Amino acid sequence: MRRKRALQSLAKRPKAAQTLGLPYEIKPHWMPLRSADLPWRPDLVVSAHSFRIIPDWFIEWSRLGAIGYHPSLLPAYKGRHAIRDCLEDGQRFTGGSVYWLTPQIDGGPVVVANGRRLQERVQILPGETALQLWKRALAPLGADLLTNGTHFILPGN
Repeated sequence: MRRKRALQSLAKRPKAAQTLGLPYEIKPHWMPLRSADLPWRPDLVVSAHSFRIIPDWFIEWSRLGAIGYHPSLLPAYKGRHAIRDCLEDGQRFTGGSVYWLTPQIDGGPVVVANGRRLQERVQILPGETALQLWKRALAPLGADLLTNGTHFILPGN
């Protein structure tokens, strides 16, 4: 039942790629990524706060590399529980970062676009939960930062 719900959820996600006419592949987390899954060689891999670790071979196969969004001001609060850990530490501010994916989890350098690091700070509201912070500030910030990052990195922009 859990896998069925996960597959139904995945089916709703490709609307943005379809709207833009972009090829895409979405796989459940339990299925490994294989080169046969993508009949094209990607220009840029974009990982939006994914808990899936992108294999090194896939990053190297991409023409321009791979970028990801992480909901913290990297290098602070790496890993899966970045938002929760930040809140538990009593921080008043956090943020989001777009960074180059490397073999180290959340360890690549922050992307620099037009001389500016693609990293922004947001305030944590009193009593805010990790989910509330994600929905209110970090998810929209990630969409904006990834849009800026892809616009800067892709040729012709």
